[in-house]
Amino acid sequence: MKLALSLLTLTASRILGVLGSPALQTSNVTTHPVHGFTAFDVSESVDAAPAPLVPAHKDAAPVVAASTHYWVCVAVSTSSGHYGWSRGGSESSALQNAKKQCGKSDCKSYSCIEEGCVGIDFGSTYVALSYARGYGKNDGSKAASTALSTCKKKSKGCAKAGYFCAARIY
Repeated sequence: MKLALSLLTLTASRILGVLGSPALQTSNVTTHPVHGFTAFDVSESVDAAPAPLVPAHKDAAPVVAASTHYWVCVAVSTSSGHYGWSRGGSESSALQNAKKQCGKSDCKSYSCIEEGCVGIDFGSTYVALSYARGYGKNDGSKAASTALSTCKKKSKGCAKAGYFCAARIY
């Protein structure tokens, strides 16, 4: 009975996610103070590009290209604060590339979202990651605003929140 109820709850939450109910979430990274560490400027954000439309054949209506990157991930190093980000056709491919872009062995703290944006802000000893989905073109500003707010609660020096978005946002 408990299993059936758990599965029903999980199914309902997945259905609501597909229907575009707004999602705003934070995940946090506490970094160790690094001598000479300067927070990275992510204020120049990478917004979603419109998905390319490709006709299946000359008389068919255009469809979204198969290579469209629906996922975006940001991975952060807990020792240095370095980060990497990537878009991908799946969560695993976007996350793998984000960790690779991060370039450190401890880039294990991350945030991923499908058809939304990941926000990031750095403090002196804290990195805030957040994501937003369901706000359409406002996904980026919502994610960045949440990252900034969370970072300011936990650290000093937070002020240049940025965001990275999947290539397709509804």
